[in-house]
Amino acid sequence: MVYSEGFGMANRTAAKPVDTNTQFNIGSVSKMFVTMAVLQLCQDGKLALDQPVASYLPEFTMADPRYQQITVRMLLNHTSELDGTDGYDTCTTAPDADFIGYFLENLSGSSLKGDPGIISIYCNDGFTLAQALVEKVSGLSYADYLSKNILAKAGMANTSGYFKANNSNVALNYGSDGSATELEYLNSLGAGGIASNALDLCKFGNAILAGEMTIDRLSDSGFTRVETDQYQDDGYFYGSGERFSLAENFGTKFLMTHTLTDITGSVKAAMIPARSATIDPARFVGKQWIAINVLPQDTAFLAGSTWVMDEFPGYVLFGGQGYYLLNALIDQQTARPTLSYTRDTMAFRLIEEQGQTLLQVGGFKLINAADVATLQSGEQITIGARNVCRKLPADGFIKADAGRMLVISPALEGIYDSLANGPDGTAVTAGSYVVFIGNDGDAISYDYQV
Repeated sequence: MVYSEGFGMANRTAAKPVDTNTQFNIGSVSKMFVTMAVLQLCQDGKLALDQPVASYLPEFTMADPRYQQITVRMLLNHTSELDGTDGYDTCTTAPDADFIGYFLENLSGSSLKGDPGIISIYCNDGFTLAQALVEKVSGLSYADYLSKNILAKAGMANTSGYFKANNSNVALNYGSDGSATELEYLNSLGAGGIASNALDLCKFGNAILAGEMTIDRLSDSGFTRVETDQYQDDGYFYGSGERFSLAENFGTKFLMTHTLTDITGSVKAAMIPARSATIDPARFVGKQWIAINVLPQDTAFLAGSTWVMDEFPGYVLFGGQGYYLLNALIDQQTARPTLSYTRDTMAFRLIEEQGQTLLQVGGFKLINAADVATLQSGEQITIGARNVCRKLPADGFIKADAGRMLVISPALEGIYDSLANGPDGTAVTAGSYVVFIGNDGDAISYDYQV
């Protein structure tokens, strides 16, 4: 902001001038706020624009059965065919907490003007109904939802549902005879009841038009903010050395990455569908896994953890050290990829083999680290149908005299592989794992000093 000033008198009797903090009723500009609230809830997967309003708000009924065809989108683009403006208890001299109840009760006996979705006719009641929808889905009063999710984030300190409580810095409305009217409260906050001022509305406009996108990266300890990119009017969010755009195709929303000059791009991320956590993920929660069917000549090795996160109900993660697979839980032992437009995704599932529960990821079979036996002093290692995995009981030094040996840390980080690092061995810490790799019948000799 480079300039802000108030003009005129907010209260002539009290000789109080308008300043940059004076609140005004903003009327139908309020519709922008309920629209943003609805779109936020859509973004969070709690609403869908083309689903019927009645599916989210069962309290909404009408005498006209066509009301069941009214979608969320129709409320916002004035095509619901509701009558228009129900003035009952709407424009008042005091807020009424029962207003939405009255409004829905009055709708229950009314009819539509025509088939929903056909023609756009200005309609305040659609936005009042959107207000009721936000309250139902969010579990908050509409004023509280705005305060938490829009106003605070945009720094709009002088905007509120109704006028701010006990605020004397408000602009009174004067009639043509010069007398002030009673301070007006519009109970239909969604259609026209927000109080604000020019400075805050500029902040709101900037929040929409000059937005930013934050990118968080998943690590073993959760999400970490890695960059904040600024939106420009060419439709891109600009970061350091690259830019991003949002796209939608095949029924999926994508985050695309581009060079600073090229309009072609590639998929960086895809929106995953919201799922309910109806399947018990307990068999995957908090487990570590180590591959036990690696071939002697295979340079690839796989180890990782499975866990669930509150941010992804109905999903299971597998991975570690910067690589993660997010799969949808199909049943209590199976998880399948949902990122169809991302490379190198694999299903994983629990299998029972030789009396043990293993995790199969592609061609790899992994043992639960909790089932790994401790290496015994002088234990002889002979390979069977699977590699032999052991947990090391103490700090020390280990090397393979014959055969292949791989060591990973307690956090499943690769430490040493005799195939790649040679036969000299490595220092180890207690709790590390050693995997002896060979063909069926191979004897592996090693030296473990503690």
